[in-house]
Amino acid sequence: MSGSGLDLVGLIDDLQAEHRTLRATLHDAGWEVWELPTRAAPWRIREQVAHLTFFDEVAMWSIDHPERLDTLRAAFDASIDPSERADVVWARELAPQTLWERWCRANDTLVTRLARLVDEDPGRRLDWIGPSMGLASFVSARLMETWAHGVDVVNALGHDVADTVSDRLRHVCFLGWAARRFALATHGITDLDDPLRLEAIGPSGELWAWGPEDAPNRVRGSALEIALVVTQRRHVSRTSVEATGALARRWLEVAQAFAGPPTVASKER
Repeated sequence: MSGSGLDLVGLIDDLQAEHRTLRATLHDAGWEVWELPTRAAPWRIREQVAHLTFFDEVAMWSIDHPERLDTLRAAFDASIDPSERADVVWARELAPQTLWERWCRANDTLVTRLARLVDEDPGRRLDWIGPSMGLASFVSARLMETWAHGVDVVNALGHDVADTVSDRLRHVCFLGWAARRFALATHGITDLDDPLRLEAIGPSGELWAWGPEDAPNRVRGSALEIALVVTQRRHVSRTSVEATGALARRWLEVAQAFAGPPTVASKER
């Protein structure tokens, strides 16, 4: 079982479903929207798709050519202008149709390769630009990235992200909780052993919870708002997520479900 409560095959199925949901959203919108700006300035929808394509392809490296990752780590230093990073500049001159085809191919190839890996070596740890991960966390991370950048796309198109919720948010919430020590430590917070409980209310009203029931630090809210906070797509002050305890409140300020240098959500998001 994965940390988010599903077996690996089910988790990969959810990743594929997340891919297909975002693909359907963009397919229906037409090619002209690819130049629209997103809230992740200076990225347009084009850069959002380029980023997802790039890292789905890098995920394949992680499985079959992990030695290639060494050359990438320096390319994602926090000082580099996000509009000049390797994950987006490669696609700057591509026609949207060409980028679309490569993105879809990367999605499908990755899902197929992950399914094979479940049969070959389900216990393998996979290297990444950040810390290495077990297979369940690796798949969850790709799903989280697809969903989070999908939020940027949905917002750019003028749609309400609340209309796109699904039980796949459970993986995003879990990943945010699992990365809590990483997020706190990168901001110099040292009381990492204080118990913390996260309670996320799913779209159907089901409660998803992680951490001890008697934890003095507690976070509770809708799965959508918690997922938006841990992916830094919405500042916690603009949500109804509730926190009890100093560590819980501090975590929500710096929560970061994704690898990379420490960042925080803008209060304008």
